[in-house]
Amino acid sequence: MRFSVESRVPFLTIPFAKLALSMPEEYLISNYGQTKNIFREAMQGIVPDEILYRKDKIGFSTPEDRWLSSMHLEFRKWINEGIIFQFLISKPC
Repeated sequence: MRFSVESRVPFLTIPFAKLALSMPEEYLISNYGQTKNIFREAMQGIVPDEILYRKDKIGFSTPEDRWLSSMHLEFRKWINEGIIFQFLISKPC
């Protein structure tokens, strides 16, 4: 975690989580599959539509498909040989 990417959850509080969990599903997901439905509707006119309805968000993606593809022979060997991995736990800096 020394070089981790900071992730923020600015609106998540216990009361807010309880409220969200008590809402009907259609408030959370629209009939069109749009998530955060009630939040997006509440932000209409405050946040520009191009931000509210953008579809290019990918979060923090990792190239695991490339990693797995490049190591498939090694993985197959480990599976066939029944390798047991030892994990070391380091002390905090």
